[in-house]
Amino acid sequence: MDPEGAAALLDDVQGDRTRLTQRVRTPKWVGPGFGFIAALYVATPAVPGNWAGSFVLTMALVAVIVMVHLSHRATGVRFSRLGLQAWAAFAAATLGTLALFSVALGFAATNLHWLIIAPACAAFALSSWLAKVFFSSMRQGLARVR
Repeated sequence: MDPEGAAALLDDVQGDRTRLTQRVRTPKWVGPGFGFIAALYVATPAVPGNWAGSFVLTMALVAVIVMVHLSHRATGVRFSRLGLQAWAAFAAATLGTLALFSVALGFAATNLHWLIIAPACAAFALSSWLAKVFFSSMRQGLARVR
């Protein structure tokens, strides 16, 4: 194959990637869904009983797996690689949720259970935003796949 033909084929492939990237939209429920899971986990110290924490953590993990599967089905694209921005968003969401969970534990330890709503709402907002950043970063990475 001549160099001009190879260059034309590569341009066609790049054009296809660009069109695919423009078509793939993050489902509207992704941000609020992950935010709700994080808020529910952060609010577990308000629930009486020792079983609540492990039950909510197990259900949160199952819900995350289901949501990732549903987002794959909604977009039609399986993201195989994560870029630095996606990993940073994931790490920030995880560490932020754990920090807010610690704040909620502190409120529960001091019998200020009603204040647990504040870190739960913060976890919802933080995780909703970071889930959108995560999926946006992954979508932008589609155009750069080689």
